[in-house]
Amino acid sequence: MKLPEFSVSRPNTVLMIFLALALFGGISLSRLGIDMLPEIEPPAISVVVPYPGASASDVESDVTKYLEDQLSTVNNLDELNSISKDNLSVVTCKFDWGTDLDVASNDVRDKVDLAKPDIEEHAPDAKEPFLFKFSSASAPIMVVAVNATESWKNLYRIVDKQIADPLKRVKGVGAIVIYGGLRREISVRFDRERLAAFHLSTDDIVRILKAENLDMPAGNIKMGRINYILRLRGRFQSPEEVGAIIVGQHRGRPIYLRDVANVQDSFQEEKMKAWANGKDGVIFIIQKQSGQDSFQEEKMKAWANGKDGVIFIIQKQSGENTVAVCSAIRQKLEDLKKILPSDVDIIIPMDNSEFILNSVRNLAKTFLVSAVLVVLVTILFLRRLRASLIVILTIPFSIIIAFI
Repeated sequence: MKLPEFSVSRPNTVLMIFLALALFGGISLSRLGIDMLPEIEPPAISVVVPYPGASASDVESDVTKYLEDQLSTVNNLDELNSISKDNLSVVTCKFDWGTDLDVASNDVRDKVDLAKPDIEEHAPDAKEPFLFKFSSASAPIMVVAVNATESWKNLYRIVDKQIADPLKRVKGVGAIVIYGGLRREISVRFDRERLAAFHLSTDDIVRILKAENLDMPAGNIKMGRINYILRLRGRFQSPEEVGAIIVGQHRGRPIYLRDVANVQDSFQEEKMKAWANGKDGVIFIIQKQSGQDSFQEEKMKAWANGKDGVIFIIQKQSGENTVAVCSAIRQKLEDLKKILPSDVDIIIPMDNSEFILNSVRNLAKTFLVSAVLVVLVTILFLRRLRASLIVILTIPFSIIIAFI
């Protein structure tokens, strides 16, 4: 029996089949992931080598050259590009489309290992090379700005420990990158005349500080059925403890660090600042260039029309639903606001889920308008309701089945 004969002779069976397909299509639609763009992983791998304090020419001759010599022999390599700038070397390997990047990563890692001896010989201060693979899944899905007045000095720690750490435990959240804020630092400023008078050097004192600032295991003690693990806590807890470290002796008397240096509880030099304006949703991040004395703070504040803040960018895990992750983040932020200091203000200048939901709503409106126009045009030309109904139902059923 052919399909048309089967459909005519068993209309109820055919109707049940179509209703089942519509049901499965509706269930599939509710489980489809929603995102702005499909996940795309370009066939490219970058090797990044930080080289602090080096000029672009030194980076080119001492690091980039040796990486290029080795990476040029990688299998399936289509193009090799490099960028040498102050303090940084980036060599990018572009492969043919369809190349297995997991296999290519192993090949690149092997070639980098071959280049390491030459790099260590000519650039001993260069940092360990690391590999970077770009993917559309690594694009930020949300930007959050945090402002505070009285809590400004501790705002970075608040964001890092009380906001970012809980958000990392939200299902689907990947990396969180924080910009701006004051980061605590115990500064030790030496008095050269006192160091010379006591015949001390800064290198010796630095070694002593490193040796004293350690937590070490000290074995275990077994008493009956109970086994106690011993641990020596030696990390500094306050600037006063740092100043009380003995760094030498003079005429039989101990020399404390506070005798030859000024120990202060302060903050690291700001190399990056962030501004945020909650009214307009404007954010602004600027990194200070080497040798620049200030950020031209007033000029930047006037430009951003905002105030100092801490901004962090959230990335999702690969394969997760952007809308669901952003919704969970917003809910978590609302819960965290209850335990944060009252002067801390959280703003969300960018949320990709809003663009996605707007696009879906626009698509739904377009679909409804198109469906109405199809119905009108079909009835107008066929002028038979029953025949028109067959054509009218065919289009939405085709779309619904596609969801499966």
